[in-house]
Amino acid sequence: MGIPNDNHVLRHVPLKKLFRDDEGNIHGLLPQAFELRPQDNKKLSVNWLEYFEEATHQDNIESTIKALRLSRGIKNSSNCAYGVGNIEAIKDTCKSHGATKVDVVHSGNKGNKSHSSIIRLPEDDLSLMTSLAEEIFTEVINNKSIP
Repeated sequence: MGIPNDNHVLRHVPLKKLFRDDEGNIHGLLPQAFELRPQDNKKLSVNWLEYFEEATHQDNIESTIKALRLSRGIKNSSNCAYGVGNIEAIKDTCKSHGATKVDVVHSGNKGNKSHSSIIRLPEDDLSLMTSLAEEIFTEVINNKSIP
């Protein structure tokens, strides 16, 4: 099922794919956070925020992160972060880079009901990955900031 354009997805990003300063403070995501592996079949794993239908955007973020932690065994002390992006902005950015068939679909499973995928994403498009990191997924949440 396609996710509405006014909704958002959250991407889990490990420490090595975060843009950090010399003190380790997180300032954003590196383009590599959106790099596809051959086994990903042009699907980038994300989680749908509005799936949880909480009262506020922040509540949806917290519910999504807590569900993701449970499904993937991520501890709240882990050095990782999450990037949040708007569906319409993701699609528009992909289109502006020639990826006209990109879509964001809900593919929840028993362990992670908000799991979703950005599908038909081109592989190895550094320009697109840079745009996603620097222009779309700019809301970055440090894992340690969520109880």
